[in-house]
Amino acid sequence: MSAKQKSFVFNLEWFEVLKEHPAEVRLEVYEAIMRYASSGTLPDLKPLAAMAFSFIKKEMDYNRQKYEDVCEKRRESGRKGGERTQAKQAIGKQNKQMPPIATNCKQPQAKQADNDNEYDNEYELSSTTSKSTVVDAVQHQEIVDEFLSNKIDVEAFCINNHISVDDLKKMAGEILVEWKLTDQSHDTRAGAKRHLINQIRIKLSKKRNETKPQDRYAKRRGTDSAAYSAEDYPESI
Repeated sequence: MSAKQKSFVFNLEWFEVLKEHPAEVRLEVYEAIMRYASSGTLPDLKPLAAMAFSFIKKEMDYNRQKYEDVCEKRRESGRKGGERTQAKQAIGKQNKQMPPIATNCKQPQAKQADNDNEYDNEYELSSTTSKSTVVDAVQHQEIVDEFLSNKIDVEAFCINNHISVDDLKKMAGEILVEWKLTDQSHDTRAGAKRHLINQIRIKLSKKRNETKPQDRYAKRRGTDSAAYSAEDYPESI
């Protein structure tokens, strides 16, 4: 029996079993129960008392083991609880020593190009872009290079407008030449960039119209907007 245990369970069924035995046997068994419960030692018993006590001893051993298992679980639970408390205290101490985290930081917002208006916003220069009264030819070249160097914007523009990157670069170069020949100027770099994108879209639109297959009978049916004269409607088809 554990030295820390100061009590034990006396099952009333033992009394029911022992009451059929003579008084001296019952006394001998009761004495053996108390001695075994208090010190864990077994006294010398007479055969009849030893036989009766053997059944009781098995149940006492079971109860003792059950009690020790419960005590061990409680000790383990207490140990883990102490470790969790120490861990929380360590984290709290560490958080107090860390500098405060700024909460007013603005998170970048992702943009999704769904239409032309959204692309106009996407290709706007940032607030850090320098501005001048008149954007000259040298700055025009810088603006075009800056636009074409942004791989993500260029790929998105090409996908949305069904154009290859090479064709986009070619059109941008043509627009630069046109601006130089016409002494084109802009008030701001952002305005020049918007003008560049709009000119590319205009060229794309014209190119699609030129390569669009023509219905050979469209003019005769009057469905072609170019059929304005009588010569467009021959007498025989």
